[in-house]
Amino acid sequence: MIMLWMDHRPTPLTLWTFYKELGNLLDTFFRINIQICDGVLNNPKLMARLQKGSFDVLVADPVTICGDLVALKLGIPFVYTLRFSPASTVERHCGKIPAPASYVPAALSELTDQMTFGERVKNTISYPLQDYIFQSYWGEWNSYYSEVLGKSLKYSLINVSRYPIYSC
Repeated sequence: MIMLWMDHRPTPLTLWTFYKELGNLLDTFFRINIQICDGVLNNPKLMARLQKGSFDVLVADPVTICGDLVALKLGIPFVYTLRFSPASTVERHCGKIPAPASYVPAALSELTDQMTFGERVKNTISYPLQDYIFQSYWGEWNSYYSEVLGKSLKYSLINVSRYPIYSC
């Protein structure tokens, strides 16, 4: 993903190609994450060993999904360690961190807090685009979470703008 960003940064002319390639990478990442998550959650010996460890909290990286599921299965709280999701989607919608698009640059936008009017407009457009990309990738996890937790998560979706975003 880093190589894609470094070698093929999107421009107005290459935006579609960039996001198409990003979608392919995220699909591969999703499939690998599912295998890792299944490997942990479906391993009774490992889960029993973690349960015996009497951990107080699980520290998780939200980019690699599953830490929160392990914590839920163990019955302990979890803490995310990263503040960098596309357009700060996780931070804004799950953490309720205020991030007005006119002042806070969206991650991946390459903007700073010293934006011109045109850059502020670009940033304001970038937020819902990145929210949509976020939902396109992480939205696939709803059915997996429903399966693992044994209950439907269809009510965990909230509407932000016109796009449903997973609610933490």
